Amino acid sequence: MSSYLHATIEQAHQHDSHTVIVLREAHRSRVMRNTLGTHEVGVGMSFSEMELKAIDGALHGMCAGRVPEQHRDQIRIDYMVDRHSVILFEDRPHWPNPALRIREPFAKFRYYRSRGEWNLYWLRSDGNWHRYEPAAPARKLNPLVRHVDRDTYGCFFG
Repeated sequence: MSSYLHATIEQAHQHDSHTVIVLREAHRSRVMRNTLGTHEVGVGMSFSEMELKAIDGALHGMCAGRVPEQHRDQIRIDYMVDRHSVILFEDRPHWPNPALRIREPFAKFRYYRSRGEWNLYWLRSDGNWHRYEPAAPARKLNPLVRHVDRDTYGCFFG
């Protein structure tokens, strides 16, 4: 595990070809480093195991397909579950020090359980998440993932 990890592993289990790690928070901080094929799950998560599998099913194909296989050791697209949100990020080596990894978040899916719907957000240059207006709220995650993958307006991949 990375020295950046300020949480303890509460539970780890295999599902499909990925390891999902459930973390118990020691202090309010984010996991800064991730190993290939591992998706972090944050504290206070509101998703059941079945919902986590559905999230992985909706995102795995898009994440794996965005970067050609020969470049996946240098750059990859992955996701992190944090409470009621799923955050997509680009993971790549830090330019001056390739031993360090940089995470650049670019999309966030937020689940509103009271309404039973997902909303899609994009990270603007002001550093804040803004609702992605072209995508209407959805009952399932898949339609919103398609919006990110198509990236019609260049908000996610440029």
